Amino acid sequence: MSAISESTRKTIMTCQGWYQSGAHYCYKLFLLPKSTNEDSTRKERILTLILFFTVIITISFEIGLVYQSITMENYRGIPVPLFSAIVSVIVGLYIATRKGYFNIAGYIFITLLFATTFYASYTWGASLPMALLSYGLIVTMASIIISSQYGYAVALIACGSITYLGLHEQSVGLISAWKKLPMKTSDVVGYGTMIAVTGFLSRLSNREIEKSLVRARDSE
Repeated sequence: MSAISESTRKTIMTCQGWYQSGAHYCYKLFLLPKSTNEDSTRKERILTLILFFTVIITISFEIGLVYQSITMENYRGIPVPLFSAIVSVIVGLYIATRKGYFNIAGYIFITLLFATTFYASYTWGASLPMALLSYGLIVTMASIIISSQYGYAVALIACGSITYLGLHEQSVGLISAWKKLPMKTSDVVGYGTMIAVTGFLSRLSNREIEKSLVRARDSE
């Protein structure tokens, strides 16, 4: 009995070693920052993490879109080639980040997110809840992965966009069709997810800053 237990223990330890080695290899390959500057390392780590999970999510969505376009007779969703182009751009930004061009990738990523959100506001109204929450998320991301000055500039542009579109809707008396519909469960989940992601990124950034302060104190 003891021999079996010892054998089982060794097997578990071997599996744990393989798991740890595999996890470390994947982290080094896909997420480990390559910058030497501490501040740049923090920004690169957060941007890499954001892009990595964005790639996974968008690829999963594309698989679903392809399946729907094949199985549904009257498919009216996002054109698959258009979404494939979006996925290709995001993958390209992730690769650029891993190659060390995280500053350029960060600017392009924020610009794409802002352009997409502005288009949603223009199409469905300035008071679209998901667009308003997206603006807040974009400002947070811009402040974290670029700089606080850039985040403030994005906030000013977002305020100007919301004001312009809102005044335009008021002048023409436009009432979006979605305002007449009841809130769905998917809407609640979407709003909660946006707030949760914003809070997670803020916490992640603060944790990285706290680690930097601890290392600075220890080096004194």
